[in-house]
Amino acid sequence: MDRNDFIETREDIVQNIKTLYSYLDGKVDSEHKDWAIQRMSRGSNYVIEVVDSQIYFAPSRFVGYVDNTMEKHVANHGNGTETDNKIKIFYQKVQDVKLDVLLQKAMSEYDIVVGAKKYWISKDTTVDDIVRIAQHGATYSPLNMKYDKYWHIQMHLPEGKNGTEIDPTLMLLEKEPVIGTGEWDDKQCDNFKHIDNGNIVLVRKGGQAIALCQITGENFTDPNLSEKYINENFRKVHILAWANEYKQPRPGLFTQGTFSPCGKWTEQYKYIDGWLENMKNKAFTNKCANLLKSKHNIILQGAPGTGKTYNTAAIALSVLGIDGVDLDNHDEVMKKYEELQDDRIFFTTFHQSLDYEDFVEGLKPRVQTNENGESLGVTYEPEDGIFKRACNAVVTDDSKDIIKSVVLIIDEINRGNVSKIFGELITLLEADKRDKGNHPIKVTLPYSKTLFGVPSNLYIIGTMNTTDRSTGTLDYALRRRFAFVTLKSDPNVIVKHYEKLGNDDLKAIAIDLFNNIKAFITNPKHLCGDLCIDDLMVGHSYFMASSKEELQCKVEFEIIPLIAEYINDGILTVNDQEKEKAFDAWASLHPVQIVDDEDEDNIDEEDE
Repeated sequence: MDRNDFIETREDIVQNIKTLYSYLDGKVDSEHKDWAIQRMSRGSNYVIEVVDSQIYFAPSRFVGYVDNTMEKHVANHGNGTETDNKIKIFYQKVQDVKLDVLLQKAMSEYDIVVGAKKYWISKDTTVDDIVRIAQHGATYSPLNMKYDKYWHIQMHLPEGKNGTEIDPTLMLLEKEPVIGTGEWDDKQCDNFKHIDNGNIVLVRKGGQAIALCQITGENFTDPNLSEKYINENFRKVHILAWANEYKQPRPGLFTQGTFSPCGKWTEQYKYIDGWLENMKNKAFTNKCANLLKSKHNIILQGAPGTGKTYNTAAIALSVLGIDGVDLDNHDEVMKKYEELQDDRIFFTTFHQSLDYEDFVEGLKPRVQTNENGESLGVTYEPEDGIFKRACNAVVTDDSKDIIKSVVLIIDEINRGNVSKIFGELITLLEADKRDKGNHPIKVTLPYSKTLFGVPSNLYIIGTMNTTDRSTGTLDYALRRRFAFVTLKSDPNVIVKHYEKLGNDDLKAIAIDLFNNIKAFITNPKHLCGDLCIDDLMVGHSYFMASSKEELQCKVEFEIIPLIAEYINDGILTVNDQEKEKAFDAWASLHPVQIVDDEDEDNIDEEDE
């Protein structure tokens, strides 16, 4: 019997996994259990799913059919290629030794021995996400703390240079991950035993980075661990990140010592600190991407210069599953973003004259000519707008089996008449009203007279400046359909910029100006209305320059005019004398003295 009742959703796969594990756990009978053990032993490609924070593995051919059972599967003569075509809609194929370890651990409960396999994992996750879930039940958030020193350790030679070599990765894949060292009469061993919990440790094999960890437990000994790994002293750790998530250190950077510190002045420290910063950036991007996947529509809002353009590009690449792009590299992100435009990323800007006919579809004039090229008159034909083109781009082939995600970016979304632009389609933006949602809805378009629905794989990112008062605020109907992410002006971005340039003097000037302008805006005498500092604070990009002259130009021709606009619009209440004094000081790259009401009272008393 050849079957064609293939799965349509991931829920179909999860149901099959539950069926298979009911066999493995003996909930049916011994015949079904023995059969399931054989299937798990012989499989070559496994789908991995997370159900209630637990990792489950299942042969891809078994889970590829709706409501599969032992009896149906035995009678089926189909091959894995057919089910793979369905599975790859939702999953990506990978091969990784860490997943082999997890599979072997899971199968050991059933006395099943397996070797290296290939795996299907969700398109919105990574191998290391799965490893973290297996270890902790959830992903571990990166750190916001700053450290005076970091540490690095190598564990593959627990007996010394000419002794037995072990695989240190396996120590990190223990149910409770550990790092370890031998018993040595030296400072390195003493440091390993006694440094405080919370310290950050780079695990390496020679000069090659393996993972970044945080120590979470005191030193201990364990005969079972020592038998497996030869090391004698152990500390429990959290895995912060695996090395494939970041660039490897340059050759020769980490070569000396079993367990060694590195201070702020070292290149080793800067490598580890850069990795942590990369984690922080990726965590924000991934958080926004996951929010976009669930909500399907988000708006990035913030003051000018807070990085809305860059973050929009990074989030778009992340939600599309684009790998191999360093999110810390602005040029690399924007280059890849531009490559995907009008293919998987579509961009438009809302303005007050934009309407439904431009955005969705409308009648456009077409000049008709005869065979001699002579005009026969004008006809009007339906033409797709950018929203409809983006929706149509979701399907990649005629069979409609292979689906790719598409991102539509709407810049300055609050400057358009949203109700007029979206028309009846505003209802279809909701996740459950999309074509794969729980309550899909389609409408007949007014010009083409075709039935139209919004694909679930279309994601919309809007941007808006929180200081823009030239148009009305977004109505509640739109707000219900979007999640809102506020981007704040971040002085740490300024610091990192000048540290990369190696210009501490200019960094000090820029940070002083940043703090002074923030104090000026938040001064109770100046700040009024319903806007807060996150809405108004000049974005960090305005304070990032390659030279003092460039910074001075940015202050004089970008920052000062923006503050002046706030004052002219009544967002800030500043008299002419205060304004002139502040602008003159900032134009010279100097802070201005901020005087609040309490200071003025004290000055008056002293004058008297």
